Amino acid sequence: MLVFSYNTEDISIVYCDNDLKQNKKSFIANLINKFKQDSGIINLDNDCFKSCIVSKIMDDDGLFYFILCNDSKSDWYFNSEQINTFNLLVNNMFLKYKNICQLETIKLSVETDYMTGLKNAAYYNKRIKQLIEKYNKNNIDFGMAILDLNKFKQINDRFGHEAGDNAIKHFAKILKSEMQNTAEIIRYGGDEFILLFEDDYKKSKH
Repeated sequence: MLVFSYNTEDISIVYCDNDLKQNKKSFIANLINKFKQDSGIINLDNDCFKSCIVSKIMDDDGLFYFILCNDSKSDWYFNSEQINTFNLLVNNMFLKYKNICQLETIKLSVETDYMTGLKNAAYYNKRIKQLIEKYNKNNIDFGMAILDLNKFKQINDRFGHEAGDNAIKHFAKILKSEMQNTAEIIRYGGDEFILLFEDDYKKSKH
């Protein structure tokens, strides 16, 4: 199966089976040129595929194509009854996909600092428990550094909160540039930042 979103400027692959990866770009271009209806069957009869069912869904994020192909060695083509079944499956699958995306967005917003894009105190409180548990069970070491900005209050008092926010953003940018491959970076609150160091984390980033 192949799933992709399409507009006049860009094609974004959502899912692609291994047997489609080799020629997905030319395959998609061919489908877009051939297929103009809401859903239906295309008989390809090429070296790779015999035929395919195409289903399209439009939502606020754009136009999504769902494509199911049968192998060129098959002795049959998709039929009209299979279109209805496939469309039902696609609609159910798409609803589940959108629900998962919404849940991931909500989860990300809960654990992400809106100003800097770093992890926040809620993430730290969860993560520190995980690190302590891993240390107690598997003796995996971890370290922590707590940072703050010197004279941050003076920046706010003298230049205003917007200048203070800009200082926070700039410092966060420096931390991400210098430390993101070494530590997990967290803005705990205000001008306070925490760096978490763990062997597993460092190995996964190199």
